[in-house]
Amino acid sequence: MQKHTPPKDLEGPGRALWRSILDEYDLSKAELALLREACRTSDELEVLRSTVLAAEVVTEGSTGQPVIHRGYDELRKHREALTKLLAAMDLPVEVVPVVPKLAAAPPGCAVQSSLARARAAR
Repeated sequence: MQKHTPPKDLEGPGRALWRSILDEYDLSKAELALLREACRTSDELEVLRSTVLAAEVVTEGSTGQPVIHRGYDELRKHREALTKLLAAMDLPVEVVPVVPKLAAAPPGCAVQSSLARARAAR
């Protein structure tokens, strides 16, 4: 099995993804390029998650209307990009790591309140 050092710009999630795949598979140069971008995308997802969790779920739009924080759209786009990058590598399904779930919203935030109301209504 080839040994490939992870790119120096990778953080925790990206390094973990790098190791989890290269511990199991020898990749071609093209697959390594896809993996490199998938790992960077994984790191970016972590930054986006942290940003979204620290912000209000609903913000003010350009005309003062309430809108969902734009970070949620970016999270979705990054998840789609990560899924496509991993799929392009054509690895067996059982080894493709699961994208970590968004951490639970802090107590008292709008999401928690909405969830509590929904559960109480059942």
